[in-house]
Amino acid sequence: MRWAKKYGIEIRLKEVEEFGRWVKRWEQMKFGREELPARAYYAACGTGKEHLLDTAFFRATYIDLLDVNDESVIRKVADDVGLNGDRILELIYGEAAKQAAVAALAEYEQFGCPGVPTWVVEGERFWGKDRVDWVAEKVKQLCNTTATKAVLCAE
Repeated sequence: MRWAKKYGIEIRLKEVEEFGRWVKRWEQMKFGREELPARAYYAACGTGKEHLLDTAFFRATYIDLLDVNDESVIRKVADDVGLNGDRILELIYGEAAKQAAVAALAEYEQFGCPGVPTWVVEGERFWGKDRVDWVAEKVKQLCNTTATKAVLCAE
C-alpha cells in the first residue's frame, strides 16, 4: 500500500473473508491460481494489446475486486480492451498458451526469481516494483557501454 500511495496508484484489497472464499474456489479449479490470466496474456501476445490486457487484469483484481481466475472475468476484461473474449478463452485451452506459460515459469525458476515482478539483467536480479528505478539505471548503464540482453522474468 505504501508503494501505491507513493506513486499515486489506485488500489483496493479484498476483505480477508472474501479472499478466503476465493481460495477455496481456486482449490477446486482445473488451473492453478493465476494460470488462467497468465494463459490469457500469452494467448493475446502478438495482438499488440497484451499490455492493455495486463493492465486491465491489474485493474480488475486490485480496483474492481474481481477474480481474474474466473472465465467470465477473463472474457469481460479481454472484450474491454478490444480483444475477442470468447476467442481468448478458446486459446487459453490451446497448446500454444499452455506452452508459453510453462516456458515463462521455467525461466522464472531458472533465474531463481523470488517473486513478481522480477527482472534479470546480465544475471543480476531486481525484485519488486520499488526496484524499477534500479532496473532502468542498470539498463541505461549497459546501453552506454555494450549491447546486452535483458530478460524479463515476470511482469
